[in-house]
Amino acid sequence: MPWKRCLYLQQKYPINYIEIRHAYRKRSVNEIHEDINRMIIRISIVMLTLSLLKVMVLEDELGMPKSSWFSFISTLTENFLENKENIGINLKPGFMLLTFAYLLSPLIRTLTLEIHPTTLYAYFAVTQILFVVDSVSASIYNTGSSAEVKDEWTPLSLEESINIPKKISSNQILGLTSYFLGFILLSSRFSKPSSVFNFLCLTFMGYIILLNHAERLGIHKSTNAMVLVYVSVSIIIFLPDIKIFCIYSCMVTFVYSVSHMSVWLLERDLNGRPSHPSKYQ
Repeated sequence: MPWKRCLYLQQKYPINYIEIRHAYRKRSVNEIHEDINRMIIRISIVMLTLSLLKVMVLEDELGMPKSSWFSFISTLTENFLENKENIGINLKPGFMLLTFAYLLSPLIRTLTLEIHPTTLYAYFAVTQILFVVDSVSASIYNTGSSAEVKDEWTPLSLEESINIPKKISSNQILGLTSYFLGFILLSSRFSKPSSVFNFLCLTFMGYIILLNHAERLGIHKSTNAMVLVYVSVSIIIFLPDIKIFCIYSCMVTFVYSVSHMSVWLLERDLNGRPSHPSKYQ
């Protein structure tokens, strides 16, 4: 009798059941490319915020009143929290961090005045590249335990027969921490508290709310939409500073080159992997 028939004493298969020999095929190549596009959208939002910083530092205007920001963000937060099950994110920690950073902005400004902005940009670039590479690699190799392939007539234990995807919560913490810490430090470049508050609000909405809306609209699933995003972001960031545009182009080229090469190696490995035909047809 094949082991399939005696698995769990003839109980029904669980929803996330997968054969060990198919563990490396759980995530399709299309899903991997979608994760790569998510990273590109994330980088685009980061570069847009850097361009915003450049413009705000030059003008240093008062901008939107604080009362308007609180009303706007509270409305969005309430809407997101009501649909938390469909969205999958929690805005409370981010909003608390934003408020806490604003209250400590005078202290942060005093501690970071001697740090050159180039140092902050370099920190941003390194942490975001590491975050993107780690996220893409976690997506490509998002398989369960690396158990050896067994013949199909050998019973498997419960742990071996269910493929549990790897968790990337630590990676998400790295990305959010590097983002918020970087922009909290960059906010110290402003001399007016209102500019600090406006900048933190815009970065908060851009990195969390705008990023989530882009994913809900399915932009990462369309090649044409990604091209439109790249062209639009390139035009916007080219106007304030050509250096930011060059960095953005280099990062997009780097991510697509490394990720597509990794996907190609993965496909070649899967296609070259010997199959194990079932003894019982």
